[in-house]
Amino acid sequence: MVRYIYITPVMYSDGSGHFAITAMLIGAGIGLLVGLASQLVSDVISNVIVNGWNINEWQLSSWQTYAGAAIGGAIGGALTPFLGPVATAFITGSVSTMATMGLSNITGDTNYSIGEILFTTLLVGSVSGLTAGILDNIRIPGVNAGRGSLSAVSKQINTKLVRNQIKNVSANTIKKMITLNAIYSAPFTAFNGAFMNGITLRPVHDF
Repeated sequence: MVRYIYITPVMYSDGSGHFAITAMLIGAGIGLLVGLASQLVSDVISNVIVNGWNINEWQLSSWQTYAGAAIGGAIGGALTPFLGPVATAFITGSVSTMATMGLSNITGDTNYSIGEILFTTLLVGSVSGLTAGILDNIRIPGVNAGRGSLSAVSKQINTKLVRNQIKNVSANTIKKMITLNAIYSAPFTAFNGAFMNGITLRPVHDF
């Protein structure tokens, strides 16, 4: 006599979307912090290249640039539970650039055309996604390789948050997620500081 065992799959759903929102809010907060920190590091790199170690000559990017970095970081971070590092990096770079240039136009500091904004947005977003993609294909133990890596922990926590399998995230886990975000942002941060950030340090007023 043959016996059949029927296994009913357990489905996780969140009809209200509250738990997905929680995951997105955590990601947004992490992305915002990393976005601001990355812009600051880019400024330091740019200043060292342009002005050397004479701190008296150093200048930060405009507040619009930092606001753009915060907005882009928050939006990219909010999408982290659902998208991979390349997509989120592209979105972060694109939104940051569009927000920065848009705010600069609104406040009268610049007069970028729509074409210039779109071109620069796609360029920065593509470079950001490319650098994240290169890093993602380099298997780094403890970062994106191994069961206990930062990447594995981040994916596990985001999945559990979205599925409502956990309700709290420890401070230590948040630190790991911030570290992972910062590591994936590092290549673009360095590239931006070395080659692109001078434009934001000295915005163009006349075209």
